[in-house]
Amino acid sequence: MCALGAWFYAHVGATTETAGWLPIVALCLCIYCDAAGLQPVPFVIMTEMFSFQLRGTVTAIVIAFACGLMSVELRVFQPIAASVGLYLIFWLFAGVCLVSTIYIACVVPETKMRSLDEIYAEIGGKNTKKSKEKDCEADVTKL
Repeated sequence: MCALGAWFYAHVGATTETAGWLPIVALCLCIYCDAAGLQPVPFVIMTEMFSFQLRGTVTAIVIAFACGLMSVELRVFQPIAASVGLYLIFWLFAGVCLVSTIYIACVVPETKMRSLDEIYAEIGGKNTKKSKEKDCEADVTKL
């Protein structure tokens, strides 16, 4: 996205011929990275964080939210592009991707090879090991 924005920025006032293949390669790379990276993240997280009873509802909410964001994006793209130029739009998209990546890396918990209880405990701020020890102690005292 940054390279695409830079190409459009350089192309705005340029009378010389610039590399015409760069926007095509950059756009193909953006589409590939989106499909391999950020696009499937909500669906992977849904299947690992929610029980099968809630997955249908959560999936509907996530898809509705994504469609709503896409319609806003399509609605504001042309007016912003006409007023400030395409380069700023692509730099804005690059910024959104960067912020999203940082957010996912810092906030979204790792769910690989973990049970729902462990994931919920981490999200809720509980220490899983302590809660399991308390459960074991409670079971022993009941006997």
